[in-house]
Amino acid sequence: NSVLVTTHILSEAEQLCNRIAIMDHGKIVASGSVGEIKSSFQKYEKYYLEVKNLSELDIQKITQIEGVANCSRLLQANGVLNIEIGLLKNSMAISDILQFILQNNGKILKCTMKETTFEDVFHSLFRN
Repeated sequence: NSVLVTTHILSEAEQLCNRIAIMDHGKIVASGSVGEIKSSFQKYEKYYLEVKNLSELDIQKITQIEGVANCSRLLQANGVLNIEIGLLKNSMAISDILQFILQNNGKILKCTMKETTFEDVFHSLFRN
């Protein structure tokens, strides 16, 4: 049995549906389970780090580590630097990054991975 649901509320579609089709001007631009759609459109895994004792040169060197797509400074306050790192999908570079920071006298206060949401994927489809 199937039920057709049309909605602009992504969380509703995510909760109610086993399979989803995303349409644009009458054409299906993506279809599958939420997990399948996320996996096929997710380009990067994003990590957020809070660190101390990290220079601009160190940030530039992080971008040169294999598997790193981008590394950017978000903000700095009280000697704590917040950076966002985008890793290529299925990259194992996070361990190399953490090791680099520690070897260069940096201190890691926090490291979290941001889960890609269905809404992130949807917006990436229609960003242009």
